[in-house]
Parts: sequence; structure tokens; C-alpha cells
Amino acid sequence: MVDTLSSSIEYMNFDGDRAAEVGYRLPADPYWLAPPQGSVVPLWHQGGAPNYQPKPMICKHVQDPIKAWHRETPVHKRSSQKGLIKTLADANECRPRIRIFSCSAGVNAGKMAHRLHAKLQRLVHEVDDPYEIEREKALNQLDLAAAGPEDIILIIASTTGRGEIPRNAKTFVQRYESADPLQQSPPRFSCFANGDSTYGDSYNAAGKTIQQLMTKMGCRPLLGHCFAGDTALHNPDWESFTHWLENIDHLILGNHYKIDLPTCLTDMQEKTTTLSEMPTATLVRMQRQDPNGLLHITLDIGDKQYEEMDHIKILAPNPDHEVEGALAALKLSPNHEFDWHHQPAKGFLSRHAELDHCFKRLDWYPGFDQLPAERQAALKAAKARDVLADAKDISYDAALVERVCKDMASIVPRLYSVASSPVIFNRDAIQEEESGNLVDIIVKVNPGGRFSEAFLLNTKLGAQMRFSLTSPDTWKMIQMQKPTAPFIAICTGSGIGPVRALLQRRMVDLERTTGEAGRPRAAKMTSAGMGAGTSSVYSSSRRGSVSSVGSGPRRGAKAINHHAHLGVASTRGSVSLFAGFKKEDGDLIQQIIHPASQAGIFDVVELCPSNERKVRVQDHLMWPHVREQLGRKLKDPSCIVFVCANDSAADGSVANLNEILGGDIKELLGERYVEEIFRG
Repeated sequence: MVDTLSSSIEYMNFDGDRAAEVGYRLPADPYWLAPPQGSVVPLWHQGGAPNYQPKPMICKHVQDPIKAWHRETPVHKRSSQKGLIKTLADANECRPRIRIFSCSAGVNAGKMAHRLHAKLQRLVHEVDDPYEIEREKALNQLDLAAAGPEDIILIIASTTGRGEIPRNAKTFVQRYESADPLQQSPPRFSCFANGDSTYGDSYNAAGKTIQQLMTKMGCRPLLGHCFAGDTALHNPDWESFTHWLENIDHLILGNHYKIDLPTCLTDMQEKTTTLSEMPTATLVRMQRQDPNGLLHITLDIGDKQYEEMDHIKILAPNPDHEVEGALAALKLSPNHEFDWHHQPAKGFLSRHAELDHCFKRLDWYPGFDQLPAERQAALKAAKARDVLADAKDISYDAALVERVCKDMASIVPRLYSVASSPVIFNRDAIQEEESGNLVDIIVKVNPGGRFSEAFLLNTKLGAQMRFSLTSPDTWKMIQMQKPTAPFIAICTGSGIGPVRALLQRRMVDLERTTGEAGRPRAAKMTSAGMGAGTSSVYSSSRRGSVSSVGSGPRRGAKAINHHAHLGVASTRGSVSLFAGFKKEDGDLIQQIIHPASQAGIFDVVELCPSNERKVRVQDHLMWPHVREQLGRKLKDPSCIVFVCANDSAADGSVANLNEILGGDIKELLGERYVEEIFRG
């Protein structure tokens, strides 16, 4: 079952991709396809506005919209925007173009492309606009034949999976990988590869492929090679992005910077985190409230430090029995030294090779080309450990062992959000003597999951794993707001993890600003209908708490607050939480939110366990008593919205918040709208 908004977006994406390929859209009336939500659904906007629909906002503008646009839009942005006002001279002016394209399975490449467009607009305007800056597009929309010799193409490419090309670049790669080089003067280009060095041999694979493809087509590289970013430490890697932009600015517009170009894609020196450099974490605690529920684990990460919105990437070793089987098949001793790798045989097979994944090529397998097609397909799909177990009769020499090992896929890290505040751990002094910094993680156990099931469910406390920490710029943005800023958190499943870290930090911040966080509220925390479909936890606030089940708002005690700000009259009632989860995780959710509820952090808590009525957590946003309170909070210029959920819940939340606010929530809040979407 798919919700109407997700279905509409899927149709839009399919129709848009098809229109780009064949030149026309599907012969369907958008108004017959659009669900009842009307203009909230993007599909609605593909049709003409029928008479019964409301007028656009521009018709309700109190002032003349053209004059308002002139007054509110900077001059350098007016010259690059199409529509509204265009002089005849501008329309006939033919300037070379700087064209921006991106490809990614996530959002970082698109975010970087958007920032690149804004920065180039400003830089070009400072030198009298020698170039027209086109808005960013997906790489699939790049037509090299339509590019002029003076045009400049800038590409930001992220890699997905194990080195695969993202979906929004596959059509471009397929179109030109077998095409002949351009006959006329080709354009200039530069490619920024936004990858993660902990992914080993697949690091920036998409960027390398696109760079080579553009060069093969005869396009002229500005920098001579693909410029590498590394998200192993910072995601996005704005430092490398800025360095790349300075190079582009220097080469195109002549602005002077201290340019220090890396010699190749992988020459990242200290910024690159190789697999061998990753530190080791120790499992010190593991808790599971229900056999089918989420896992709550604690890791000792030594002297490494982290912040509340950081991500932790974990590389769990292969199980010992799988390593022993691979050693026996290759006829190697555990301490056998390789002359091509720094680890002995057991270390390599345990910490670097992905035995649970298929081989990359199998060109080392004796007589592979002579095997029947079905047998070849079976070997290509089989796990590496199974292929080795089936090929025990092969006579291995040192050269063949090297080929076999290098044909194995590298272990891919699993990414999680930290679920604890380091301030809480340090303040409560719960560490044992000689222990390091502790970090909590909430893990969803996926069937067949390499880390969640194969490792965690079969290991003991004290087990070790390699890890690395990355620091998104999200936490810096949140810190820019005051500690008591209104906060709306929407999460599903393991998305409660980063919310838990933020709640812990909010309790510490409230104690620092008011000295009240350690004194629980007198209001009773209750929960109703956990098995009936929806539930709420009540906690007092200035206007009373919000209830999903019962007779409506209830009055609570009023706290004196000298840090009051706009819609938030108490530092205690500043967080609104909406959490969706499976029934078996109900106890864990209650355990997570109980301390914050007792401290009076919440003004609204809406809990939505799985239910037969298919009520989803995003539906709670539209309940009348909740909607009214959210509307007041969203008008606060410091309000932050944090969504950590699956794509369906995230899309539904956006649509409902748009309706509450009466506009595009992401555009109106800008960086104060933080979204982390997980799939699978």
C-alpha cells in the first residue's frame, strides 16, 4: 500500500524522465490522477488551473508583485532569472553558459549544486556578467551536442552502493559510453567527486567514470582530473567543495587564490580516511526490549569525540568461522604475510574482504569462460565464501591468491546516527575507570543484515569493530539558534536515535539556562491506547499538553521563565515530538522519552505505533489541536524542524507542514528544516 503523495511523486518522476527521453509526457489528464489534496500534491500543478481552484498567492499580493519583486530581489539574481522582466537586449544577448549538473542517490550532491549556482551568480556579477549561470539539473539532462565551445559544464557526482552510478546519471552514461567523440569544438568541464574514502576501492567510482567519459567525448577538463571530496570526516565536505570552487573561479574569472592542486583523484593526504587508519570501537552494552524490536547498543570509542548530530560508520569484521573457511579454501595460515597488503591473511579476510558478497569479475576462476552460461551466472551471484568452499580443489600459488583476494569486494561501512549526547555521558560520569568516550546507537535489525543481524546478534560484549565519525553541518546550524528555540521532531523507527541525542542535549541546555531541568514536573505522564492505534504522552506546557486520545487539551502548571521568546513561553515546553514505531518498540520509545517528559521538555508528544487503521505519524500533524499549536511554533523565526524517517513519512510530513504553514516549508525555513531520510 502506498500513500497518495508518494504515488504522485513516483508518477511525476517517471513522467519527467520519460519526457526527457522521448520528448513528450504521458497522455493522461493530471486532474483525474491527482488525489483529493489538490494543490498540495505536485501532480496537480501539471494541469491548467480549473475554475474551482483557489487563486495563486501572487493574485492576493497587497502590493504590485512586479515592484515587490524588484525591491526584494538582489540585482545579480534578477539578471539570471527567467521570466517576469526581461529586456529585449537581454533576450537577444548571447553569452557563454556555465551549466551545473549533479547526480546522487541522496541529497548532498543536489545541495552542493544549489550552493554552487548561488555562489557563481554572485562571482559572475562582480565581473560584469560574462557568463549566464543556468540552474542546476540532473546529469541525465545534459546533452553534450547542445553545448557550445565557450560553455563550461560543472558536475557534482556522488557514488551510490558499491560504486554504482546514481539513477539520475545512468541515462547520461549509457548514452555516451559507446558514442563517438564530439566532432565540433567541445565544451570545457570540471567534475567534483563527492565520495567516502572508507568505501575502499569504490571510493568516488561514479566521479571517476564520469570524468573519463567526458574526456573520451573530447570535452576539455579545466583541472586535468576529477576533483575529490571526502565525506569520511565531514558530510558534506564543504572544505573540499570550497577549494574546488576557488580553482574554478581562478581559472574562469581570473580571481586570485592560493591554488594547491592535488595531483590525482586519490591524493587527499591527511583528509582521506583509509580503512587501515580507522580506529577501533568496543561493544560495552546491548539491549533489546523485544525479540523483534530495535537494538540499543553502546560503544566505547576511546579518545574520539563526537557531537549530537554526528554519524558513525561501522565496519564489522567477518565472523570467525567464515574467515577460517576462507583460509582453509585458499590453503593459507592465519599469519601468512602478503607482499601486496599490510595485513596478514587472517586480518585481510576478517577486516577488509567482504566474504558475504559476490566476486567482482571472477577472471581468476580456472576455465570460467568455458563453463555453461547458467553455471557462470550462478558463480557470479554466489557469495565469495561459497565460491571458495566450492573450489577447494584449485591449486593456489601466490599470484593466484593475490588475484582472488583483489577480486573480493571491500567491506562497506554501515552508517548510523548517534543516539546520545556526549555531555550527558560526561556529566553523569558513568564510565568505568580507564574507559573511553561512550556513544549510543539505535539499530534496526534487518533480515540478513551484515552488521545488525550477522554480527550483533551473534557476538558478545567486548567485541571490536572499526569505525569513523562524520560531522554533518546540521548540528552547527542548530547551535546557531538559542538553546530554547522551538523544536519540532518527526521520526519513524530507528530515527528516534538522533532525536534522543537532541532531547538529552536540550535537557542539559535547559538546566544551564534556567537551572530547572533536574526538577521533574508535577504533571503525570500517561499513555493511552498503545495497542489501539494511536497514543500520546501528556506533559504540561503554557497552553496545556496535546492529547491524541481523550477529551482534548488539559491545563498544566505555568512556569516562570526569563528566557521567553515569541511563541515559547517556557524553556520547558519547547519540543514537539511525533514518533512512529512498531508495537514491539513501544517500551523502548517510552524509555527514551520518559526523562525528557519528566523534565518538562515537551509541549506536544504524539506516539503512533503500528495499527490496523493505517494511521501514520504524519497524520497526527493535521489533528486540529495539534495543527493549531504547530502553526504558532512555525511562525517563530528560530523554529527548527527535524525529520528523521522513511521517505513516505518524510514526504507526508512535508505536505502536511506545507498546508499548516500555507507555503513551502523547506523554502520558508531554509536550513532550519533538517531532513534525514533512510530507506530499506
